[in-house]
Amino acid sequence: MALAHPDLWAGLVLIAPTSDRYVQHYWENGRDLPIYVVGGELDVGRLDANAMDFDRYLRKSFDMTYVEYLGRGHENFSDEILRIMDWMGRQQRTFFPKEFAAVSMRPWDRFYWWAEFAGLPPRTMLLPAQWPPGSGHRSATIEARLTPGNTISVRSGSARTVVWLSPELVDFTKLLTVTIDGQRAFRGVPQPDLWTLLEDLRLRSDHQHPFWQAVDTSAEPATGRR
Repeated sequence: MALAHPDLWAGLVLIAPTSDRYVQHYWENGRDLPIYVVGGELDVGRLDANAMDFDRYLRKSFDMTYVEYLGRGHENFSDEILRIMDWMGRQQRTFFPKEFAAVSMRPWDRFYWWAEFAGLPPRTMLLPAQWPPGSGHRSATIEARLTPGNTISVRSGSARTVVWLSPELVDFTKLLTVTIDGQRAFRGVPQPDLWTLLEDLRLRSDHQHPFWQAVDTSAEPATGRR
């Protein structure tokens, strides 16, 4: 859940976890998600299963804390709870990153921070019932970036892309340019839209960080995703 929807969380706590299936493909989604892992020295099966992902996180300088209890095996490590709670209290959720990249392999994993996607390339999607992926299967890669000059660029290859705008992300008093998959989707001064704001509040119930306008590559209204 955390790697599939990294925009929803301030951090990820894992106690004696097992990395499997989509987790091994979604690991890149944790780049901006602080991770706290607790395990036992003698829990060899878990260590072997997680070795590849943990190695990726550490080699690529992810914000990861790994706690290993010597002489202990697979358990719930209740004596670590206070340290975990202290760590949690020092994390803060990021609502409007200036840039992000995400990986998706399921059609419902399609909303990340301030961009939404529908109709990602079928060759990149893999439903749980179709597991395991075939040879050469490639997941969908989504990239979004806000650059100086009030300019947004998004790349996904999806049939439909929605860029959700807020004054916390862009300047609503200046000219904005939104480019989606190399094509200009919007150029103008953003205008708050009451219907968009109320619909977003209804769907996400986020009264502190609502979206004010949506740039949609489809003629259909942006109706939200969750």
